[in-house]
Amino acid sequence: MRYRAILIFFLCNSFMQGFSQKTDTLYWHNALNKYDINEIREIKFTINDSTYKKVGYWKGKIISIKYTGRVNKCLISIKQDTLYTQNGAEIHSIIKNEAFQLGQKSNCDSLLLIKKIKKYRKGQLIQESILKRVGEFSDCPCGEWKFYKNTKLVGSKEFSSCYDSKQDNITLMKTVWNPDKQFKLELYEEQMPFAMPGGGSDNMATIILKDKNGKMLNYISSNSTESTMYRNIEIKWDMDEKIVWYGKARLFELKKKTPLNNDNKL
Repeated sequence: MRYRAILIFFLCNSFMQGFSQKTDTLYWHNALNKYDINEIREIKFTINDSTYKKVGYWKGKIISIKYTGRVNKCLISIKQDTLYTQNGAEIHSIIKNEAFQLGQKSNCDSLLLIKKIKKYRKGQLIQESILKRVGEFSDCPCGEWKFYKNTKLVGSKEFSSCYDSKQDNITLMKTVWNPDKQFKLELYEEQMPFAMPGGGSDNMATIILKDKNGKMLNYISSNSTESTMYRNIEIKWDMDEKIVWYGKARLFELKKKTPLNNDNKL
């Protein structure tokens, strides 16, 4: 008991130093007090001015190790993410992150993000997949997906190229114009690569606001803070206020948005 108390003292002392340092940030989850070590949710380490390491915990076990960095002032996943099972005993998946610049612009909307994912079960590789994302658009399957059983390849599925901005996972369902035909909303339904039967009503939406000449002014998708399910879309134009509502507490201003140069949702 005495040794356990000493151990807890040293652990607490180490963690509390993090509060006084700018480099470490602690987050607590369901903790009854600051000494409840088993309820630490996440520790964030600042490696340098633009690179961070986050270690996620559940009941004292490490369940994730992730790296984020700033590119074009955008906070994105970099290097490699390692995710563990909830008990921390096995690796669940390893994600290799890549980022590429599209065109000459240098903002978040011009970044092509690629995730190469390997999933494991009981220590054996069961699936290799790739997802791409441009800006805050939805994650799109790309490249070759492979499926394994007992370490042997049992199937594969080919998607489009990973190195362009084409979105094969969204389907245009409807276009809605404002009364004087100066603006329009394009309503897309996002498709999962392997959707369960009857699950279509729960699909997320991609909504794009354009002017009468087809120039994109704004958009949201499942990766946006103001995301919505397709079935929850409700369109209402308010030309006096120069806004359009696309759902409850969800709206666009009828002007070109400021290019994303802030923290993306990760």
